[in-house]
Amino acid sequence: MGTILALALTGVLGWDSLPQEAPRLAIALAPIVNTCDPKFPHADKEFVRAEMDGWIEKLLSKSAESSGYRLVGREKTGPAAKDLGIDFANGRHRNLAQLTSLGTQVEAQFVILILVGKDIQKNAEVSSILSNPGRSLSESKVEVRTWVASVSDAKWLADGSKRAITGLAQGPYFGTTRSGEITGNPDDIAQMILLESKRRAEWLGRAAFSGAMQVLSNTLGFKQPDSPSL
Repeated sequence: MGTILALALTGVLGWDSLPQEAPRLAIALAPIVNTCDPKFPHADKEFVRAEMDGWIEKLLSKSAESSGYRLVGREKTGPAAKDLGIDFANGRHRNLAQLTSLGTQVEAQFVILILVGKDIQKNAEVSSILSNPGRSLSESKVEVRTWVASVSDAKWLADGSKRAITGLAQGPYFGTTRSGEITGNPDDIAQMILLESKRRAEWLGRAAFSGAMQVLSNTLGFKQPDSPSL
């Protein structure tokens, strides 16, 4: 009965002729090249880089959605790049032909490539926090290069080889990751170091995202995510 009613209404009201929402343009995020060198004690650098990359992609996905796009993430672009023999860690592969080839492979209209470079992360001085309670408790800075390619007409919208941008994220006070300064049994200490490393990696990822956004807002009109805290 429900199906018959729906069909009748479709014919009477012309629902089948109502305009449909246009599909969102697809933007492919190429595999991120992360060369940062986190120096806090007991930093598992590969772990920190992977966590950073995850935050960069999460925030970019939310920003793309807020801006009317659809992000094709690394779960698709990673295998596609491998199939094409592309390794963006190799500087010679960071060119227009390789980016547009990847975009074609994953059916995207634009491709973004991000190279994460030098990083600095530090807590604010206790004296400055006490004298100015409203200030941020930490700063994370990450140097980022961002490439943006238009696939259909094979042209650069931004060439990251020509400009590095330092992204900034102001966040919480970071706890110690020095095992000698943490009390408890070895397993608890290791867990606390892991959790603090994840927190530090999050804010490094947010800093890298802020650097990339300076390019993406100008080239693709990216807006800040609707839910920046995720």
